[in-house]
Amino acid sequence: MRLNFLLFFVFSFFRFGFSQVSSYNFYDEIPVYSSSNDSLFLAYAGGLNSPEFSNIDLNQDGIQDIFIFDRHTYEIKCFIVNPTGSLTPYTYQKAYEAWFPEGLESFALLRDFNCDGYPDIFTRTIGGIKVYKNDGTHHFTLEKGLLLSDYGNIQTNLYNSNVDLPAIDDIDFDGDLDILAYDIGYNQLTYHKNASMERYGHCDSLEYVVSTRCWGEFLEALNNNDITLNEPCDALNNGLDSLKSSAAHAGSSILTLDYDLDYDKDLILGDVSFYNAVFLRNGGDSNNAVMDTFYVNFPQDGFMDTPAVHIFFPAGFYVDADNDNKKDLIFASHSFDNYDNTHSAWFYKNTQQTDSLDLTFIQENFLQAHMIDAGEGAYPVFYDFNKDGLDDIVIGTDGYFDVSSGWTSKLLLLENIGQLHSPAFKIVSNDFANLSVLNIDGVYPTFGDLDGDGDQDMMVGDKTGRIHYFEDISSGQNAANFQLVSQNYASIDVGDYAKPQLFDFNDDGALDLLIGERDGGVFYFENSGTAQQAIFSDTAITDMLGGIDVKPGVCCLGNSAVFMTRDSIGEKVLFVASDQGYIYIYTDIVDPYTPFTKLDSMPSTSSTGISGSSLFGLPNDVLAIGDGLGGIQIYKSTDTLLTSAMIKGQEKEAHGIQIFPNPAKEKVVVQFNDIKSSWVLTIYDLRSRKIASHTLINHKTELDFSRYKSGTYTFVFESTDTKWIKKVVKE
Repeated sequence: MRLNFLLFFVFSFFRFGFSQVSSYNFYDEIPVYSSSNDSLFLAYAGGLNSPEFSNIDLNQDGIQDIFIFDRHTYEIKCFIVNPTGSLTPYTYQKAYEAWFPEGLESFALLRDFNCDGYPDIFTRTIGGIKVYKNDGTHHFTLEKGLLLSDYGNIQTNLYNSNVDLPAIDDIDFDGDLDILAYDIGYNQLTYHKNASMERYGHCDSLEYVVSTRCWGEFLEALNNNDITLNEPCDALNNGLDSLKSSAAHAGSSILTLDYDLDYDKDLILGDVSFYNAVFLRNGGDSNNAVMDTFYVNFPQDGFMDTPAVHIFFPAGFYVDADNDNKKDLIFASHSFDNYDNTHSAWFYKNTQQTDSLDLTFIQENFLQAHMIDAGEGAYPVFYDFNKDGLDDIVIGTDGYFDVSSGWTSKLLLLENIGQLHSPAFKIVSNDFANLSVLNIDGVYPTFGDLDGDGDQDMMVGDKTGRIHYFEDISSGQNAANFQLVSQNYASIDVGDYAKPQLFDFNDDGALDLLIGERDGGVFYFENSGTAQQAIFSDTAITDMLGGIDVKPGVCCLGNSAVFMTRDSIGEKVLFVASDQGYIYIYTDIVDPYTPFTKLDSMPSTSSTGISGSSLFGLPNDVLAIGDGLGGIQIYKSTDTLLTSAMIKGQEKEAHGIQIFPNPAKEKVVVQFNDIKSSWVLTIYDLRSRKIASHTLINHKTELDFSRYKSGTYTFVFESTDTKWIKKVVKE
């Protein structure tokens, strides 16, 4: 399920705040390069699997931008199409995603039903289709909870299967939006004519009448995607009982367009079990469609010398993808499975005018070519593989799929080629540690020194719930070289989707094992060995560490993924990613059994992994979050370091301000002898990290100092024109 950001996140991008844990914003300014040194300018857009494309002018610059609804996870992605001549043709804009309503599922197509110039949303609901109206400011409200259609003898729901993609288009060229869809149990198209223009003389109503239940007079075969022409209905206007064929319909995608400018709609079909798209030419007219020719390998057959579509269950989308005012064709898989999940958007550029086709094949991975895309279910981990002091990123995954080799699970490695506090990444391996040869189903890595030799060994969880142990056998400062020590390590089995993290939970100096899993709990395996020789039992201390269960109920899965770390004062903090679109943050971590305090939650997409790093000098100042579409997104802490430049010339006796006691233990009192305006007090810790901020408006303010570790802290007082600094010692 895709969950939207709250409205106020639109302007601040994305932020969540909590106690000693940092606040984070979505951050896409860390450069990423492909293995061939091309800039991945859409690196953090998050991947694509089963995208559906529509046009909408998001930034009101007169250029049609790209809206994507990904059927695989119900996620929305927004891409600005930049003016011709820009440094990059597209810009990913996460903030716009918050404009769109929750509850979009199965399909979401933007179509302007009321002719106001602002595209509305057609999407699936139980039994059919619902519509959200765009009010002109990109605020969407529910217009119709369920479209109805008049079948002549009954008015009932305008049915569309959750497998099908309907055609929503002006079929008869009268100015309002009609719908083509397959009815239950039939393999001929039902034409739902919009009666708005006929009844009211304008297009802004959604009142449908069945015009025919065999539009185009063709039949799609029951067991394959063969087409039989010359299959008319008994009468043009026929009700529920008059269709001659009643073979079951398995699933299709439907796209209409007038490719030959003869003012009738031609048809492109995709079938649920096949890789080819079928083109049917309309030899009739706008009121009486009759398909008289079809081509089974579109667009190669009968059109031009260009590769035919080869995508499992292809769906076509007719959009202007490149700001040339000509609608292009993009094909993507409409399936939930068994598609090439890194090359799932075939782009055919149209060099003719809109509603005429002269197609040039451009690429199989439109937009994806500029993204980090690890197939499906990305699981990022920060890890310094080459021991240069800079954290790299290793991305595990549920798997990559292509039609030639099927499913493969392997690790994607991004090397940090930047400098300290100025990161940049480059893809250097798409099969790090050569895991693909082991045929592990799903790979979710974690790193830690399990044998006391000073380097980071690797554990890998898999979809079956098991753990595999690899030792780093490299020496000195050489890059990691992993050797398999044990598959099904220690006979550990957590059920399904074992997503591990090595972390010293009990503070004994030896790394323990936390494992997220399919049902949403967190398993805790205590290391009964030492820092030099890890020993794990096959039995967990608990399968619900801290009482955590992120499974939302019987409806859904949890698929927890864990990242435990420490905050700026050394207290343990746990982030738990979940399948249902939230990352939960827990504190007050005492022991495995006492329930942790859920401090906050972060709305996200289908979060499949989470990890943190200190890329800019603060502990965990960056989070990497994996999503179900195989991509990652970066969030950067809003906290700042207190630098020497900030305090140069400012450290002086703050006359009029008293702080006592100093040294302090439990509490600190800040007192002003003569307060004329409000002051902002910012507290920095022993390593010059911002850990708290207070607005002081009273003569006397009492601050809790009990959670701070012993040492010297810097209190920075700022008013509109003055900055004073005090040192405070915690005993």
